Amino acid sequence: MQRIKQKFEDLSDLNISRTGPNEMQYLNYDFGGHHLPHMDLLNISMNDRMATILIYLNDVTRGGGTIFPRAKQAVHPEKGKLILWYNMNSNLDFEINSLHGACPVLIGRKIAIAYFIRENDQMFIKPCLKPPQYRPIEELKVTEGLIMK
Repeated sequence: MQRIKQKFEDLSDLNISRTGPNEMQYLNYDFGGHHLPHMDLLNISMNDRMATILIYLNDVTRGGGTIFPRAKQAVHPEKGKLILWYNMNSNLDFEINSLHGACPVLIGRKIAIAYFIRENDQMFIKPCLKPPQYRPIEELKVTEGLIMK
């Protein structure tokens, strides 16, 4: 797990020190499974979800994409694909383009892992953190433990 966390740090340029049940979620959507558009930012004081990393663990025949309606982007789930988005903007307020949802699975099953990077973990490492104004949603491929752009 430490190697994976190091890869996430390298990819996001954020510190990842937390481990626990709330940092990672296993997602499993069968036929019709979906999630309405939402924000991962919980709007809690000083320990919010600063960024999200989503890794698809399988191919989905039809449907199951992750959509970002305000950014006008959609990502089709493919085994090993990883997407990263920032939930906070440079003012450490919610990033409106991070609104996202899961389209219904029409054929197959969607299995993924969501990993949340927390604000508190940056406090002493990057005390003056200011993410760039615009950071597009990054779509990457994970191959044999390596993250490829």
